[in-house]
Amino acid sequence: MATFSVEEYIKHIDVVIDKLQNDLATTLEEVWAKDMVSRITNRVENDAKNADGGSFSPYSPKYLKWKKAKKGFLGEDKNFALTREMWDKFNVTNRKRKAGFFEVTLAGTNADAQIKINVNSKREDRSIIEPSEKEEEAQRVFLQKWIFDFLSKEL
Repeated sequence: MATFSVEEYIKHIDVVIDKLQNDLATTLEEVWAKDMVSRITNRVENDAKNADGGSFSPYSPKYLKWKKAKKGFLGEDKNFALTREMWDKFNVTNRKRKAGFFEVTLAGTNADAQIKINVNSKREDRSIIEPSEKEEEAQRVFLQKWIFDFLSKEL
């Protein structure tokens, strides 16, 4: 039988809280953010949908004809798949840690990628890298599960 004094248990909880703050920040920066990048990229490229689930604006007829002839494009819906550099350089660009506060920024990791994101967003009249409600909910579920697993292991 294990016996803990209230003081020992509080000290243990304080250690767990300190570890949680550090591990949570690292998880948000390294796992959560990269997972969100993948979700957004997949939705835009593969599903050809904006954050509301609608289609992007149509390609210009001239560009669509070129894309079909030169690139073998089969569809009609805009998916930004030809902007490989933009997607390859879409990632975490800023991390902030303060007491009780974590922030990650998703954007182009170099000037060319960010310019392409900005230009394509301007054409769509909204950010093409904006997360959808479904993506945000999936990330909340991921984080809740991660915290539950962490606390189950540590307490």
